[in-house]
Order: sequence, then structure tokens, then C-alpha cells
Amino acid sequence: MFEARKLACETPAPFVVWALKQSTGYGRKGAFWASPEGGLWFTAVFPIARLSGLSSFLSLVVLSALQEKAAELKVKWPNDIIFGKRKVAGLLTKYRERVFWGVGVNLNNELPLELRERAISLKELTGKEYDSEQVLRSILNRLSSMLSAFEERGFSQFISEYERNLAFLGKNIRVMQGEKILEGKAHGISDEGFLKLETTSGPLLLRDGTILDF
Repeated sequence: MFEARKLACETPAPFVVWALKQSTGYGRKGAFWASPEGGLWFTAVFPIARLSGLSSFLSLVVLSALQEKAAELKVKWPNDIIFGKRKVAGLLTKYRERVFWGVGVNLNNELPLELRERAISLKELTGKEYDSEQVLRSILNRLSSMLSAFEERGFSQFISEYERNLAFLGKNIRVMQGEKILEGKAHGISDEGFLKLETTSGPLLLRDGTILDF
């Protein structure tokens, strides 16, 4: 994303920056993201008028492309693609006059030992080697075909698809929000991409958070 921000000063959107590996990859809240060769690491920069629900919508774009390779993949709110409880892909969406959409997919890369309980590559999952450019084109083609519908009618039209693929819909979960840990049942997703959580104190609508367990 750093290179994309520099290029954005002189390059008209839309454009994509694709890296074979990253030395300073990061995810939500600045967390380090291991990005060795063999994975798919890119940032797409594009203009958009509608921001509400955008991050959740973009999760579906990636999911729909990757489910062609592994149908068992699910969404872990707010922006991870997972198999079971192990991360396959992560997304980071920033807005500075244009959308900066960072995507990292564990494709053919070997994961560090300390991450293997929490992450998995598509190659490890399916036993197949993948062409990074083909997967990139698949994701971008999905973005191109789905984006106009999102801009015209918003995220509400995608809610049923998102909930159908939400890993913990109807389950009791624990969510860290700031310094608080919330517990309750996940009831779904709102038009804005917020998580609906039913707690003993009543319903909550979470704009952000980290799922600790489900």
C-alpha cells in the first residue's frame, strides 16, 4: 500500500500495484502481515462514490473468486477469508479521495511456523499450485462485474450472500472492541457492514472489532 500511495500522486486511478513479496506488509491496526514470495499481494486504487458497507462488499469480491478454488472458504467479519479458523486472505481498505484496497492471499507461499495454527495457504488446503496472475485477474474481474451494482444500490443487496458465508452466523462469539471484550450471538450484518450482536444486555451494532473466538 505504501507504493500505491506514492504512485497515486502522479497516476490516475484506477490502477493496481502487484508485489511478488513485501517487506513491510501490514493488516488491520498496523499488525504485521507476512508476505513472502508465492503469495498474492496487491493494492487496487479506484474512485468510488459510495463508502457505506464497502469493506464488507469487498470481502465478498475476494471470497467469490477464491471459492472457485476452495468452496469451503468463509468470511470472518470484518475482513478476513478463512478455512475453519485459519486465515487464507486478509483485506485492508483505506480512503483518501480514492479507495486504496490492499489484499493479501496465502496462495502458494509457505507460512512461518508461528502462523501455521492461525493461517493456511490455498496450496496447502487443496494440494494444488496456483498462478498468481490468474487469481489476481479473477479477483479484479469480480470487482469490475460487481462494483456497479454496489454503487447503484449499496451493500443491502449483498447482505444475504454475506450472511450465508459468515463463518459464525447464529453462534456465540467473543469480540474485542478497544479494551472491552463483548460476548453474544452473531445475528447478522447491517446495511453498513456492521455486525449485529445479541448480548445479555440487549442488541449491539458493532462498527469494528476483533473476533477472539467462535
